[in-house]
Amino acid sequence: YQSTSRTGTMLWYRSLVDATTRRIEGTQDGITPAISPDERRLAFLRQRGQEWHLDIVPIDGGEPTTISTGGGGGHQVDWLADGRIRLIENDGKLVRWFDPGGGATTSRPISYCILAATLDDPDALLCGGGGEKTGYLVDVQTSGQTRPLRSADPDRSAIVGSHFRVIDGGYLVYLSFGGDLLAAPVDLATGVVGKSVRLITGVARRNYTGAGTYALSATGTLVYAQGENEALGYLVTADNAGLDTLDVGREPFLRWNLSPDGRQLAAVVEALDGDELRIYDLETGRNVVFARHPEIRQPVWSPTGDQLLFSSYDTTFIGRPGQASPPERVLEQPGGFEGYTWLPDGRVLGTLWQDYRAVVLHADRRPVVLDSLRDDVTFIRAAPDGRWIAYSDRAITKIWLEPLPRDGRIFSVAAAATGEPQWISSSELAASVIESPDARVDIFAIDPSAATPVGRVTRSYRLPGFNDTAGQSFTITPDGRVLYVRGADDKAARYLRVIPNWTTQMKRAVDEANR
Repeated sequence: YQSTSRTGTMLWYRSLVDATTRRIEGTQDGITPAISPDERRLAFLRQRGQEWHLDIVPIDGGEPTTISTGGGGGHQVDWLADGRIRLIENDGKLVRWFDPGGGATTSRPISYCILAATLDDPDALLCGGGGEKTGYLVDVQTSGQTRPLRSADPDRSAIVGSHFRVIDGGYLVYLSFGGDLLAAPVDLATGVVGKSVRLITGVARRNYTGAGTYALSATGTLVYAQGENEALGYLVTADNAGLDTLDVGREPFLRWNLSPDGRQLAAVVEALDGDELRIYDLETGRNVVFARHPEIRQPVWSPTGDQLLFSSYDTTFIGRPGQASPPERVLEQPGGFEGYTWLPDGRVLGTLWQDYRAVVLHADRRPVVLDSLRDDVTFIRAAPDGRWIAYSDRAITKIWLEPLPRDGRIFSVAAAATGEPQWISSSELAASVIESPDARVDIFAIDPSAATPVGRVTRSYRLPGFNDTAGQSFTITPDGRVLYVRGADDKAARYLRVIPNWTTQMKRAVDEANR
């Protein structure tokens, strides 16, 4: 397991048989450990910003051997039963298989998959976490094909949660948004999930991925730690003058957007059974629920502030907050559209996540029309004057700038540990920089009349307690401040709880509830 101290991270070994505990030498700055099938070696990542090193060390410690390096942000390491090491990187969009003996390495792009669970079928992954906190299966061979898990109820609702695991092919274990460990029967062939049972409460939960601090051994032992739900936080505004907290409470905020006049906030909040899109009155702090869905993407206000666009899975909606009529379904698009900028002429710039394609949605037409802009980009946004677009690359490691309409010119804005871009004005572009444990926003000068329009960084804002949420992780207020979620301080668990034969108890409880 990974321990944290003032000098960084370190991996430790603890026997579940005789409680032997020792530090594993050679694993300084190590994360995401995976034990080999013969229990003699350990694979793990060392990560600096977006660069990772995949290392192997004897389980008793020693000199590590690096078997690969790369970029794009390594997320998960698993040592498979067939002896290969599997790494899922690029924010869950690329899988690699390594031969620890130095043989061939293979890789394949996949549909977005965070917290992948290994299944008996080597061509399938069970996913659920990050920006898609529902259970679904990914076919590794077809790259883009996914199949959701559904409840056995008549409404066939999505299975909301994260960190899914399958026990003995027929039992599903996963974490609720509230930090409860749940279990239910599952038929992986049909994707049908039975009635769930709450078995453990208060499991510590990470903010972006939704990972829980729990693990299950091959012999059925459960190891877990109780702790904070790190998704909870306050929305704060920041600049070099300091921080101010919005009067909207402490919630698991996922995505948010201020109205053009700054008087209302549209915020997607994790609820126990899915996502809620709430409209907050910032003068009173009160809110109303505008929409409920298993998953809701970024809300976008119209320039006049009287309409709101958002998407859920393949469906895009436009509605009018404050009116009794429900939001109108305006688009059904496989893979899902997520909008970011609504221009005065009715164009909404956004991304089709299935193929990472930037598009323009014409919200003023019925039926709405989609026009393609360019491929392999994310988080595309237009400048307030509509003359420039800024976007991140597919791996979310670089930010680029282009004129609009496009004329073939492309300018680099930032690289390395960057997030998404946000326009402060038509002459200033903000880019987030996340270098654990710190985060900041750099403000770049943009001069449209210059041959190279991207200028120097004019100022930077520190973001203490920054929560790296799923989707865009910060926005800009009408007065130019940074709006983000400030979470609790990261606290390491002081002890682990161990329950031998837990899977036997789990099966008994699940079977009883589903008679």
